[in-house]
Amino acid sequence: MSEFAISNLLQNARDGVTKAIMIVDYPHHEIHQGSAYYVEGHALLTDTEQLTVKFSTPDSTKECHFVWHIIGSGETEILLYEDPTGGMSGGTTVPPINNNRNSTRTSSMSFASGVATSTTAKGTQLHHWLSGYEATRPGGSANPSQSGREDELVLKTNSTYLGLIVSNSTQNVSFRAEWYEHAPAVGPKVAD
Repeated sequence: MSEFAISNLLQNARDGVTKAIMIVDYPHHEIHQGSAYYVEGHALLTDTEQLTVKFSTPDSTKECHFVWHIIGSGETEILLYEDPTGGMSGGTTVPPINNNRNSTRTSSMSFASGVATSTTAKGTQLHHWLSGYEATRPGGSANPSQSGREDELVLKTNSTYLGLIVSNSTQNVSFRAEWYEHAPAVGPKVAD
């Protein structure tokens, strides 16, 4: 690219008021492309109760770049497993929402909340987090729990995932998962 072309590109990328160069990160770009989605919800869980979420990625060339955030008002244990098998049934379908409200694209991932698990072999554990504590513990005041991942987890295609939110006290729990779907560039593989 010529020096003139680079200079012209930078001039067109400047904010009209502050003259700062505007940069949009890749996940933000995917929102504008209509390829970024989210699901969210909340539940009141009693002591030792768990909320189980099952989600599946499609058998396609598109990869799901996934992040999440979970917060509870008391002690909470968060687990995520890849490729669980058997004994998962029921639950309520949670439809993914496109972040670009002008887009007609739909996600290729499927989500179900409140899935019953009986003899499920949980598969590979990808995340385990215990956070927060109850007001009945020494110190006297509750400490909210939270768990999440800001760095993308690129999910395997054609796979099932099982998320467990286990409550160790009666509490409100909120969750949000976000991802974009992207087909990797075709070309020579970079050496590991």
